[in-house]
Amino acid sequence: MPEIFTKTKVHVTNFSGCTLEAVNFGIPSIIIDKRGLDAFKDIIAEKKAFYTTNKAEFDNQLAILLKKSIPIKSNIKNETYKEVLKKLN
Repeated sequence: MPEIFTKTKVHVTNFSGCTLEAVNFGIPSIIIDKRGLDAFKDIIAEKKAFYTTNKAEFDNQLAILLKKSIPIKSNIKNETYKEVLKKLN
């Protein structure tokens, strides 16, 4: 996931725990399932994730987020996935 998030502008999910990883990388999530709304209400309140089940709202939010320049806040943004794994050993 670390390598994928260095190339990601928006994370879309039903209610995955990857939402927390996306937040750590400064990547906003669009959550499309009620369970995600319940699980990530604090992140949604902080505007680090957005919730919608409406297609028009989804399309609008996605367009807004894709236009933004989203800085990656991770310390591992310039490292390869293998370099990150080496540090964990």
